[in-house]
Amino acid sequence: TIFHTREAEAMLKYLLLAAAAGVAAFSSAPKLWEEGIPNENPHERKFITVDPDGSMCVDPYLVPRGAVPPFDEIPPTGINGSRYYTCTADPPPANIAYYEAGDPTSTTKIIFTHGSPSRAHIWRYFTKDICHLGHCIMADNVGFGDSDKPPVRYGVIDMCQYFTAYVDAVAPNAEKIIFVAHDWGAMMTFDYAAKHKDKVIALTMFEGFAVGWPEVPNSIDGQYYSLVAGAEGERLVIEENFWLNLIQLGSNRPLPQELLDIYYAPWQTEDSRWPIRQFHLDIPIGTHPAHSYNWMESNFAALRHSLELQILVFQKVDENTPLTFPPDSVHAARFKSAFSKLDYVVLGAGNHFSQEDYPTLLAQTMAKHIEKFA
Repeated sequence: TIFHTREAEAMLKYLLLAAAAGVAAFSSAPKLWEEGIPNENPHERKFITVDPDGSMCVDPYLVPRGAVPPFDEIPPTGINGSRYYTCTADPPPANIAYYEAGDPTSTTKIIFTHGSPSRAHIWRYFTKDICHLGHCIMADNVGFGDSDKPPVRYGVIDMCQYFTAYVDAVAPNAEKIIFVAHDWGAMMTFDYAAKHKDKVIALTMFEGFAVGWPEVPNSIDGQYYSLVAGAEGERLVIEENFWLNLIQLGSNRPLPQELLDIYYAPWQTEDSRWPIRQFHLDIPIGTHPAHSYNWMESNFAALRHSLELQILVFQKVDENTPLTFPPDSVHAARFKSAFSKLDYVVLGAGNHFSQEDYPTLLAQTMAKHIEKFA
């Protein structure tokens, strides 16, 4: 319980710093990043149209945007006790933007996934160390980057529906699929892997949301909910666009403006920011929302004895470092006790968006795991 509470409080502190528009002060910071990281993406952007199967959506409980009930009025369990909705009953087709590298004829597909509020651009520097091992594909999640923003709910199940359709579309003849995941990308890859054990042979991830924090006290749960899901949270995300501060706050190095502009580009209007808010309403802090927590726990249980998993863990630079998966976290403890086929690697001092600080270190460490299965 102490671990749960400390991690939840750290997340709250992280979000509150961003809400105050505070970005890290770098003038006296040590050089905790690699030099010469390029801003540009060397790969050609492509698009593919995907049509998700709505059958994954069960018992939808739909509430219009902005109609989130107060936290203390939410029943603790049950699908109709969910905070807002479970999914969109009939998700429409969408164009997904993606990049690829390596041999497109390879039947080994290495698929990179990102979280929020980032995009596939965050993996631009990884291909040189990994993509000789197979065909690499990295996409902007639906609602993110240059991908379409269809009128869906952008909860856990929605994102999984589109991700499943995308993987099936870009890797129809794959004999082996290896995932590289970060943040919410871990949740989507776990869902696909649990349903396609015959194809998914390995996964490497860091700072991933793949399980909930079931023992977080209601006081912390309520604070997080109020900040993100309540009326003030909606204002901060939609009107103030505060979530984008997390990109800089989650990096050790001061990101140049031209790079920040690439990350900020998809979120120029208030309406474009709904995917960020809606997606983050599904983070299972405590056991709320129930459908999200149960969905993720089910996938976690299904993979614990079958998936070849590599987890890369960074240590905190200091107490203000917004890591969700440090070595002493309950996430780390749960994975180490649950997965029998686990390569657990503790790296140096890092941050949540360490792709922007240590791309070579991360890519080469991941490649050592991937080459065992490619």
